[in-house]
This record gives sequence, C-alpha cells and structure tokens, in this order.
Amino acid sequence: MRARSSGTLPLPVACSHRRFQSTFLVLIALIMLSGYIIFLSTPTLRTFHAAPGEEIARVDTQSTVPKHRQQSGKARHGHHVTKNSPPLPIPVLTPALELAAITSFLTSIHDAHMNVLPPTVDPSKTIDPQLVLDFDITRNPRAQEELQSLQENVWSRNPVVLYAKHFSPLSRAIKAALQALHMHPPPTFIDVDTRVDASILEPLLRRLTDMDLPIILIGGQLVRPVDDEDSGDSPSSSDKHLKVLLDAGHSHAPMKKIDTSVLEYLQELELSGELGELLENAGVHIGEGKGHKRDGH
Repeated sequence: MRARSSGTLPLPVACSHRRFQSTFLVLIALIMLSGYIIFLSTPTLRTFHAAPGEEIARVDTQSTVPKHRQQSGKARHGHHVTKNSPPLPIPVLTPALELAAITSFLTSIHDAHMNVLPPTVDPSKTIDPQLVLDFDITRNPRAQEELQSLQENVWSRNPVVLYAKHFSPLSRAIKAALQALHMHPPPTFIDVDTRVDASILEPLLRRLTDMDLPIILIGGQLVRPVDDEDSGDSPSSSDKHLKVLLDAGHSHAPMKKIDTSVLEYLQELELSGELGELLENAGVHIGEGKGHKRDGH
C-alpha cells in the first residue's frame, strides 16, 4: 500500500477548515451588513428622537418668550411696557412730587457719594424725573400712579425729614429737639452743606420750599414761617407768623401767631399738642424706644 501524500489533508480536516472559513466570511458579512443598516438608520433615528424635543422646545419658547419679554419690559415697579412702544408724555412734576422724588432719591441709599445730583442739573428748573426716579417714566402708562405711590412711600418711610446744615447751631439745636422726642421711626437728617452736590441741592430746595435751611417736613408737610401777606393777613410786613404748608407747596393751614424761629415753633407746637397730632398723623410714635436719628446722607 502506498503512503498518502504529505501535502494532502485528510477529508474530515479539510471539510472542517472550509466550514470555518465559510462561517468567518458569513460573520464578517453580517457585521458589515449590520453596520451599513445602522449607518443608514442613524439619521432617521436621530430625527425621530429629536423631533419631539424640538417640538417641545418650540412650544416652550412660544409660551415663555412673552413672559420674558414682559418681565424685561416691565418698569422697576412691576408695570408692563413694551420695549418698542413709543415714549409716553412725561407727567409734570408738581413741587410736592418733585420734593418727594428728590427726598426718595437722597434717602434710598445710605451713601452720600452714590446718590448725588449730577452737576448738569439746573436748580432753577424742574428736575428731570429720570435722574431721581427708579422707573422709566417715559414708557410707563401708569407713571402718574407710580409717582403718587412714591410720594406716599417716601413719607411713610421718612415721616420726619430735616434738611439741615451740619455746622449750623440752629440745625444742631433742632436735631437735638427732635431726638429728645424719642420718635419711632426716628427722624431723617440730611446735612446739605456737607454733600458734594450742595451747590445744586440747596438752591433746588429753596425753589421748592421758598425758604432757607433748616427745612422740616412732617409726613410730607412743610413746616415753615411765612409772612402775613402770604397768608392773607393785614398786619405790617415785619410781623410774621408760622404755619404748616401742606403737601409741600400747595394748600395752606395757618397756625396761630408765634415766634418765627423754627426751634421755638417746634417747642410751641409741642406745648400746644399740635406737634403730637402732626406726628401721629404721619405715623410717628413718640416716647417709644430711644429714637436714634437716621442720617440721610
């Protein structure tokens, strides 16, 4: 019997080898086919999965953008204005509103270097509301209501305000007299002469109140001496009496004739009980606590 050629594999081994090659080729083909199918289907899947999110985002954008615009278009006091709306007529600031706006501006920040009137202000003219208000008066349809609210709030927060001179003996005496009443809330003192804008603020206050410092405001009511000619009386021009000028520049409420000194006037009002009534009407309690004064810059 002849020996088998050494280069020929046995039949079982050859079949097994061919099966292995076929299986390997089929596996490679399946992998390639699967990869191709996945490659083709990926954009479709991406579209399928992204579409709902995009739709939700689109719907959410439609529902949230107006709110965002509404908030960005609101004035600082919460009233809606549109960004592109035309400017509205600026309400005229009466002396009472102007005094309230300036007082609110000066007392809003406890730093005299942060709430300073710019040197461009002309104290002989009504101040530009945009300089002292915290809302856009030109685009707020409820600007007049905002001004009235500001006027009420500033005198509620600062029921007793003294515009004074730091180095004036009379101003110091009035401060001491007010502090001795132990008010709550305590009085607000604004030393005009020590401010960097004193050259603007002092004549501006003189225009609004028609008086020199010191100037006392109780609940927004200006307390001041006036000539008899101004109040309709007929005595000589040198004979004066004091009255409360209500609403800082409008209706008058004559008081009985007393000395023209503001300090003596306060003492007279205290003795007569009228000062207590004024303070009570302004929301001030007397004799409760130590009544530390508040520096108004």
